Amino acid sequence: MSSAEADVVIHLDLNKTVLAIDEVKSYGAEEVVYLEEWKNEEEFLLWAHGAHGEGAEYDGWRAELKLSKNEPTLIGYAHEYCALDAARGEKMASTLGCIDEANCVRSFWRALEWIGAQEQKVRRVVVVLVLVVVLVLAAGAAGAGAGAGCWCCWC
Repeated sequence: MSSAEADVVIHLDLNKTVLAIDEVKSYGAEEVVYLEEWKNEEEFLLWAHGAHGEGAEYDGWRAELKLSKNEPTLIGYAHEYCALDAARGEKMASTLGCIDEANCVRSFWRALEWIGAQEQKVRRVVVVLVLVVVLVLAAGAAGAGAGAGCWCCWC
C-alpha cells in the first residue's frame, strides 16, 4: 500500500522516539531520557548555571553546555537536579518505567495495538520507521594518517 492509499501515515524516528537509545553516542535509555527531558528546560538550565556556571555569562554558558560534546555533563547535571526534588525524581522514574528491557517505549506498542484493534473500523495505516545513519569518513580515509580507511565516527 502506498501512503497515498492510507487513511493514516505515521512517521517514527527509531532513535530516541521508538527506541530510547542513541547508538552513535552509546547512550542507553537513562541518558536519552534525562537529556531529552531537560536539555531545553529553562528552569533546569538556570539552576545548572547557578550551581555550576562559576560566574560565566548565562547565554554563552548555556549554548556551550548544549553542544553534543557536553551532553554527558548536561545529563549529570540533570541527575543532580532531579535528586534535589522528589517530584522530579518520581517523574523521571515514571518515564523510565515506560521503556522496556529492549529500550523500546511502551507507547509504540500501544499505537500498534490501537492500529490492530478489532473494535476499530478498518483502517489503512502505513507506519514508516526511520533510522538515521550517519557515516563520517575519517580525515585520513584517503590513506594518510590515523583512521586511514575507517568509516566510523569513533576513530
